[in-house]
Amino acid sequence: MVKHCNKVSHTLRSFQCEYCGKAFKRKYCLVVHRRIHTNEKNYKCEQCQKSFRAASYLQNHLLTHTAFIE
Repeated sequence: MVKHCNKVSHTLRSFQCEYCGKAFKRKYCLVVHRRIHTNEKNYKCEQCQKSFRAASYLQNHLLTHTAFIE
């Protein structure tokens, strides 16, 4: 979802960040973006305790624990 937020058309962006003015088409995209400014990280890896701003970032991180080493 986060990658999708960055690729959405630049038209009709009605959700604007009160910190930097960046605008988004979807409220969820603004919510995730706002965490950059507030340093809010609600998604924690149970294996190493590292925290992330978005569930998709955590999902990508989890691959580092399960990747095969050749």
